[in-house]
Amino acid sequence: MTSTTPTVGTTGLFGDASLDTSRFSYALDELCQRVPGVLAAVVVSGDGLLLAANTTLEKDDGDQIAALVSGAIGLSRGFGQLIQAGNIGVHLRQDDTVELDYLLVAFTHANWLVMTAGDTLLLAAAVLFDSNTAAVANELDTLGKRFVGHLTQARSGASGT
Repeated sequence: MTSTTPTVGTTGLFGDASLDTSRFSYALDELCQRVPGVLAAVVVSGDGLLLAANTTLEKDDGDQIAALVSGAIGLSRGFGQLIQAGNIGVHLRQDDTVELDYLLVAFTHANWLVMTAGDTLLLAAAVLFDSNTAAVANELDTLGKRFVGHLTQARSGASGT
């Protein structure tokens, strides 16, 4: 089993800064262990770079999943623009409750859930077909907010502010 917790250079997001993604991978491992039916999870930069994955994924598999996640979100955004359907993201409903938007691809035995976090991150999870997808989406959203906060702190530290 190859660890997927490298220090990833985040050029393009934060200039020359590096980001230790081991905290992300630890959180993804915890998600996979704690939430029933979650098979694998990844965090991907907006440009398709694998930032973190649960450690049961091989590095090559994580890289392939990252490319697929980035492409799927790109295709979905393009489709949304083409039919003027709006953006993928989190939005408030009229009753002030939060509604999470995500891309869900259903297969025979599993679902693939992809969502955005902030302007720079994508999160994805493979979940068993009969899992509570909404619960997994809520968990990913919570993690996404933590990750975006961590990246914002890293950005501030890299810029010296």
